[in-house]
Amino acid sequence: MFNKKSKDMSTAKFKVAQKTGTYTNQNKETKNRYLEVGVVLEHQDGNLSMKLNCYPLPNAKGEIWLNFFPINKDDPDPQDS
Repeated sequence: MFNKKSKDMSTAKFKVAQKTGTYTNQNKETKNRYLEVGVVLEHQDGNLSMKLNCYPLPNAKGEIWLNFFPINKDDPDPQDS
C-alpha cells in the first residue's frame, strides 16, 4: 500500500488506519479491527504529510478518527512481494 522510500526521498513513518470494529480472539480478549487507509511521509526537510489511499468513513457522530502506527524499518515492504 505504500513505499518506504519514494522517488522524492520521502520516508514512510506511520501507517494510517481507521478502527472498523472489534473482535474476540481465541483467548477471549476483545481486540480492535483496523483498515489501513494511508501513510504519513517524512520529507528531507523534516516536514510531514499524509497520503490517503481512500476516504475514511465518519462514525455515528459524524467524526473521523484515524490512528497512526509506527512503521518498523525491518518490516518487509508490501510492494516487494
